[in-house]
Amino acid sequence: MDDPLKITSISAENGYLCRAWWEEAYELKSREDFQTVVESLRGQLPDGGYYQHVLTFNPWSERHWLKEEFFDEETKRNGVLSFTTTYKNNSHLDQQFIDNMME
Repeated sequence: MDDPLKITSISAENGYLCRAWWEEAYELKSREDFQTVVESLRGQLPDGGYYQHVLTFNPWSERHWLKEEFFDEETKRNGVLSFTTTYKNNSHLDQQFIDNMME
């Protein structure tokens, strides 16, 4: 995502490019950069097909555009499912890690 325009001509040799996973989405500088990539996934999908963007990131600022766009009920996009998890939701952590988090 150093340059969102790099992805505008992306295509799939087989099948459909209809899913994107945005790891560390907090690094996205602007809603406009995000929208550029969203618009790059396009075209008619088979019946029942849909486009999906999954954004994952660590704690964020109350002022970051992601909060308004995906978490605030009054302003978030339509069709968005958003939720927050913590270490308490991860059943694969050992006790030492949990103790460190509690501290």
